[in-house]
Amino acid sequence: MQYLIISGIAVILFYLDTLFNSLMPMGPFYFTCHLLLIYLLILSVYKHPTIAYVIGIVFGIVSDVYFSTIYGVYTFGYIVCIMLMSRLFNVFYKDTTMMISLLIGFVLFFEGLFYLIYRILYSTSHGIFYFLFHHGLPSMLINLILIFVLFPTVLKILNRNSY
Repeated sequence: MQYLIISGIAVILFYLDTLFNSLMPMGPFYFTCHLLLIYLLILSVYKHPTIAYVIGIVFGIVSDVYFSTIYGVYTFGYIVCIMLMSRLFNVFYKDTTMMISLLIGFVLFFEGLFYLIYRILYSTSHGIFYFLFHHGLPSMLINLILIFVLFPTVLKILNRNSY
């Protein structure tokens, strides 16, 4: 039952990710929500990294097929982020401020990974500072707001359903 709830939350967050990203205003600044990534990172710390890996691979493949022009970017990004997060919390204490800081850092890392891959493969003309100002910082801002909603809610659900 616990795994159904964890997977159900992932499906809902995947849908909300898609919905929020399609409703975000397009202009000089690009706001990109990463609710599923944040959820996977929380799972890797508070549950077990193996659960996060399985959900990350499944939804990474779905995201690659549904969104991406380069297959494997979401799957690779999810796996790398989950691996780094689980390794970092072997060193750090599970403090709330550290967790939120790392979640925001991983959102920027995930966006930077996309920028790097697209920069190498498609030779985009935008520089790193343009990316940071127009894509990285707005994405960090919207995800910081969403973390304050998602983080306590997910922790309550995970604590209630742990056996």
